[in-house]
Amino acid sequence: MARSILSFVLFATTLLSAGFIITAGAVFTVERLADAVSAAPVKSAIRPSYVAALPPAKAIALDIARFVPVTPAAPATPEMTAPAAASFTHEVVVDALWVRAKPSKRSAKLVALARGARLSVDDTEGNWAAVTGPNGGKGWVYADYLRPLQH
Repeated sequence: MARSILSFVLFATTLLSAGFIITAGAVFTVERLADAVSAAPVKSAIRPSYVAALPPAKAIALDIARFVPVTPAAPATPEMTAPAAASFTHEVVVDALWVRAKPSKRSAKLVALARGARLSVDDTEGNWAAVTGPNGGKGWVYADYLRPLQH
């Protein structure tokens, strides 16, 4: 019997407290609670016990060209003729050079070329060169990373 009375008293006290808070105008919602939590300053003495440091990597060790998927633009058919043998005019002078769809750093990357790859420069636009590769593929590269071939 004493348990029942104690439970009733606690329940009544909770109801009265809630009623007082609501009539006082302090209505708590999930949004207000989230605002209060996000506005509270976070102080912590926890500090990392280590500092991650990555060793520098050379481009040759990364071998970017190995990870670039190469898919043909169109299925090969017997009617298709092989591209004419191009007379290459330039070669790549950096370890890895991206061929891009348009003359922009933000343009889609098509394929990576390794040092020494030979290309034909078809056109230039600013510091960018429109190139054709040995397989007939076309794209844009940053011209400063090319060197004219000595014929």
